[in-house]
Amino acid sequence: PPPPGGGGDFSSVVSRGEKFNSNNFFGLEYGHPMNKPAGMSYWYPNLPALMRTDRQGSPVNVSNTWLRRGYGIPHTGCTLVRDGMNGWKCLDTSISHRMLVVENMDADHEIRRVSPVAFSSSDGYTHLANGCMDHGWCFSYTCLKRLMTFWTIIRTNTEYAVHFTGTEPQGLRLSLLHAPSTEAVVVKIYYTGSLRLQVFVGRRYIEDVNMKDGKRKAQLFKDGKWPANDGAGGYANQRISLDCACRVGGQCFAVAGDSPNCETPSNMHGASTFVKGTGMLHVMVRGHGIDDFVQIRGMPVVQISMGVSTSVADFYLIKDSFISNLAGLLGIAPSRVTIVDVVAGNARREGASRALQASGSTVEFEIEPDATVAVGAAEVSTLESDGLVSLTVTRTENILSWCSVQYTVTNSSSTTAVPGTHFAAASGTLTFAPTEEAKAVVVPLTNVSGYAAGDVTFVLSLSSAVNATLGTPTTLVSVRNVHPPAPTAPEQSGATPSAVWLTWAGGAWSNPPSGAAGTITGWEVQCKSGSSSSWDASTVHGASETNVTRSGLTAYSLVTCRVRAVANGHSAGDWSAEGAMRSQSVCGDSSRDGSEGCDDGNTADNDGCSAACVVEPGYSCDNAGAEDTCEGGCGAGTKGSREGCDDGNLVVGDGCDSACNVEQGYSCVGAVGELSVCGTVCGDGLRTGAEVCDDGNTAGSDGCSADCAAVESGWTCSEDAAGKSVCSNCGNGILEGSEVCDSASAACVSCSSVAAGYQCTGSVCVGGPAAPGAPAASGATTTSLSWAWAAADGRGLALSSHTFEYRNTSSAAWTSVSLGAGSSHALSGLTHSTGYVARVRACTSAGCGGWSPESIVFQTSVPPQSETLSSIGAAVSSQAESGGLGLNVTSPVTVEEVAKEPEAPAEGASEGALNQSQVEALLANVGEDGIDEDALTKVLAAEATGESIVVYLSLSAASYEVQNTGSVAAITVTLSRQSGAALVAADLAGTSTVEWTLTDGTAVRGTDYLALSSGTLTFLSGQLSQTLSVPVIDTGVYAGAPRTFTIALSAPSGGSPYTLQVNPAAAQATVSITDSRGTVTAQFAQAEVSGTSSIAVPVTRSDAWKELAARVIFETFDGTAKAGADYVAQAAGTAVFAAGQTAGEATVSTVLLGASGVSFGVRVVRVEVEAVAGSGVFGAAAAVGAQSECTVKIVAACGNGLRTGAEECDDGNELPLDGCSGECTVEAGYECTGGGASAADACALPATPPAGKETVKASARLTGVSAATFNSDVSVRLAFVRGLADALGISADTVAIEGASRRSAASAPRAASRRLLQDSVTVVFRVMVDAGAGADMAAKVSEAAESGDMAERLRAQGLDVEVALVSSPSVTDSSGVEKTLDEILAEGGGGGRG
Repeated sequence: PPPPGGGGDFSSVVSRGEKFNSNNFFGLEYGHPMNKPAGMSYWYPNLPALMRTDRQGSPVNVSNTWLRRGYGIPHTGCTLVRDGMNGWKCLDTSISHRMLVVENMDADHEIRRVSPVAFSSSDGYTHLANGCMDHGWCFSYTCLKRLMTFWTIIRTNTEYAVHFTGTEPQGLRLSLLHAPSTEAVVVKIYYTGSLRLQVFVGRRYIEDVNMKDGKRKAQLFKDGKWPANDGAGGYANQRISLDCACRVGGQCFAVAGDSPNCETPSNMHGASTFVKGTGMLHVMVRGHGIDDFVQIRGMPVVQISMGVSTSVADFYLIKDSFISNLAGLLGIAPSRVTIVDVVAGNARREGASRALQASGSTVEFEIEPDATVAVGAAEVSTLESDGLVSLTVTRTENILSWCSVQYTVTNSSSTTAVPGTHFAAASGTLTFAPTEEAKAVVVPLTNVSGYAAGDVTFVLSLSSAVNATLGTPTTLVSVRNVHPPAPTAPEQSGATPSAVWLTWAGGAWSNPPSGAAGTITGWEVQCKSGSSSSWDASTVHGASETNVTRSGLTAYSLVTCRVRAVANGHSAGDWSAEGAMRSQSVCGDSSRDGSEGCDDGNTADNDGCSAACVVEPGYSCDNAGAEDTCEGGCGAGTKGSREGCDDGNLVVGDGCDSACNVEQGYSCVGAVGELSVCGTVCGDGLRTGAEVCDDGNTAGSDGCSADCAAVESGWTCSEDAAGKSVCSNCGNGILEGSEVCDSASAACVSCSSVAAGYQCTGSVCVGGPAAPGAPAASGATTTSLSWAWAAADGRGLALSSHTFEYRNTSSAAWTSVSLGAGSSHALSGLTHSTGYVARVRACTSAGCGGWSPESIVFQTSVPPQSETLSSIGAAVSSQAESGGLGLNVTSPVTVEEVAKEPEAPAEGASEGALNQSQVEALLANVGEDGIDEDALTKVLAAEATGESIVVYLSLSAASYEVQNTGSVAAITVTLSRQSGAALVAADLAGTSTVEWTLTDGTAVRGTDYLALSSGTLTFLSGQLSQTLSVPVIDTGVYAGAPRTFTIALSAPSGGSPYTLQVNPAAAQATVSITDSRGTVTAQFAQAEVSGTSSIAVPVTRSDAWKELAARVIFETFDGTAKAGADYVAQAAGTAVFAAGQTAGEATVSTVLLGASGVSFGVRVVRVEVEAVAGSGVFGAAAAVGAQSECTVKIVAACGNGLRTGAEECDDGNELPLDGCSGECTVEAGYECTGGGASAADACALPATPPAGKETVKASARLTGVSAATFNSDVSVRLAFVRGLADALGISADTVAIEGASRRSAASAPRAASRRLLQDSVTVVFRVMVDAGAGADMAAKVSEAAESGDMAERLRAQGLDVEVALVSSPSVTDSSGVEKTLDEILAEGGGGGRG
């Protein structure tokens, strides 16, 4: 209708509700003869039966009453819109039509039909309304469901009588939709049962206009407790009126002045009164706000009438005594008894005398039910962040008097919350005022910091109800933690000298809150540098960003980070453990960092610290200053000033390693210049060397002897991850080491395991399962409770039985029941309205376990008030017959049947019922002509034969791949029979649909592909496949591994006449988006390489991303060569490809202490690519090629310190002039000893020449070269030897350098400058000659030096120096006699210079 007041040519247009379709549920049109069959003049087949008779059961002429103007919506004063249109138009703008909604609020509103409902207007129209369509899934009456809510068009400012088919609902809700408050309707609802009807507007109780606090005003007037209201000194009932605010009897009074006793106006929204004579409740419904609907609730009462010998006047004198006496006999509160009416005479008693009838009276009274006080919900869930939880306690049934109940908020043996920690304990009394229906107990909650895996629970308990019956007494409150768990500690996933990459994984949130509070929306990261205790400002990252970069660092900087989850925008999670990481070290930056063994400020080899910053064999390096200083001599057997030790070898694992550092677990003694003697340290908790055990002390009788040389008798020792010996003695009754148990019981097996069914704590073993969970009850009736509990852990054995115990809360004695292995028990024979607690324990063949926690209180149901009231009615009859009421009852007591509370019956399967899918298939074939019979035949035939009628919706592949070239991913979905039999397209008569959902993996919707997150694929009749096309975006940015997203199918619909399901084996697929230019791939160039010390392993790269740099991260692993003994282990070595470079190398170093020919491996860990060209920031993943591993062989070679094959010697280098030549031959005049397959040679000049030989020894000062250069530069020394040999006319093989040193200041000329001192060296050399030729050679040496020929020959070799002999040459023969040249000449021997 248009707005009130018109606004057009007419007020309303309403449908012709009286014009029935011939196939309509209501039957034929009203005037059709079929509605008046012969002999049944007033039979109208669709009217509720109650409308066909009056209250005495006599037939009613429906045509003259309810149907004076026929069926339909009131349309007096209206005309047809036009012929052929099914509607009336009402031109009178004062007429308004609105929608009246009547809702059945009873518990059985879905399964008990009360329609058709007749709405009969006061002007003679009856409109029939039916409920909604059935929505059950079977074909039997008991499982059909239909919402009993009725929408009907009514004319406002009219009265309507409402009749239901069958028994009327006890609870109703009335709404007048879209109407202003000036428009109203009086609804008169017929009730057959014995009820007290209570009317509410919203949640506000509106008492019957003719009652006061549950008592009838007419009776209060007779008691002198209510004033007259009819203007004549009497009392008349107030009526509900559309046109009068205070209608009393037949008069209309003004509310102000004339009738102050109309407390509730007759025309107020929600005003009501029950008219006993007609059995109808009259209620005013006006246009109202959204929450101000009118609600009617029926309270069952027992209505009793009896004849008594007392006159009306006398009865009122004793009325209070009568009520008190009656209440006392029944054990109820007097307030529950209400006198309805007292009338003179007792016509019901047959044979009563006229005098008796005149003097007696009939008393009619009601007994109300007790109020029921109960918790609003048996279970309540809340979040600790809510701060408060409001727990409702309700008062139902009788709300007219006061009542109270005590409450306690606390924990119990079966709850887990701690008062004061999780919630505030409380107790007190709740008092309900008259008409008050609900109270709230507000419990403060504590937002406990930190993640907790499970909910904590506490209980609200009710007890000691006064003036009420106690219903459900407990609410179990579950409080959920809102703090997400800590993620894993951040780990380093990569590094450069200026940045580190850290990654982490989220913790497992086992019970997140629902909704936003339980959604992780990001991560908060905090880092600090170095040893700082202060965290830098936090950075927040998205939920998918679990790999972030910390940049701006210097080489080998320490960074410590932690992470916590951000849930719903709040950093509420626990911090992770701290993770420490470092940027990359830089070899050659003068700072020894990380895995560097040294760093001397350069990347040159052969200076003690290699190009890879590894200490070279024979050297020791000290970094006491800014950079390492390295010196030779490690392994010589004398400890240098920079060496931690020197035990005369370069063997690792003997206490002094190959770089002359003391190894962990050892101590070495020996001063500088002495041989170091190393041995293990017993008691340091590190088993090393010859130690058999080391348990961290030097005490005996604890498994490891005091000297670490033996495991004591009866003990076993093994080393933990740190190398400490952990010892145990099985059988001593003490839990030690790795022992799981230590008991003489057979349940403890060898102290290493516990037999099934047992639990051992130290030396005590007990058989039996763990305690079950606390029992919980459900399905309460007045005499039974169904208990269930979480099954106990049998500790490896099956449960065999249970002992179940219970007691009521007023008793301390337990009743025991023996049960089988199941975890439930139905307990019957209980007392109604009584609280019970229970506990249970389980047994196995190994024994019985402990008791479960005691349950919270569960209560049996309170009997329906109708049962209680019926028994009260019977008790009144009994007392009346026995004279217990204190009155002379003159007629039989009449007790009207108490209306029973509606109860929704348990729903069960019905015989012949089809499953939901089958019904859906049938309903899909319902058309204008009914059900498709062919479809019905197919379904029922399949049901009878057991043939599969399931049709699968399947993705055509488990994975799809598409390139990011702007193409599309074509994802096909097919229809097929589950059984594999052929599916004929023609069999699919209707439309079928399936929903799809796309979920991001590494691909991101909107960045990598374009699609909605979900949608629907539709298969038209006969279609067996459909394709979903997902456009893919070409980002132009290298992303490495293929980006993926998933598609999942769900919610199939249609498929008639078959049952349509998503194939569980093909319900999800992965779509991979690959780069159009492919993936960067790197691998080793060959499967095997060989070398001696620093070995290059070539790597190759193949891809089309030439503008991007890449790097290979590799690691070494043992083969026959062992890390530390044979080669230097690397856990994260790198080989870098510059942009455009396709070849590179990974460098590994050997220690050269193992046997020749051993090998180790190198494998690619991962390949990384620059995300942006030129950034130097690696992170994008690339592919590892097939050649991901390479074998590295250490081969025999001169200078590796291992004398093998034809080598005469091997002193660990390829340098000549040190006794062992560059070809590993012994040089003239030297002796080399100690070398072999596992040790280097030590070469030295002997004190005396061999037989038949003489040596000439001389010292020459060379000016123009420093001692440091001469000693470190092999070419300088070779030039000296070759020039000297040329000057003497001998072979260079006969010359040996004994030593070279800086000339001392004492021997320097006084005029020598400091630079002269720095640029000179004194060289002591020897020349080997045959016996007898020594004097001549000595003379040649002296002459060559003095003549300048020696200097000239040295210059010819590139050594620009001045030469001067420091002392006269000497000659030593094979007997060891040494004489200088001057001594020989003085003796006259020799020759040469003569």
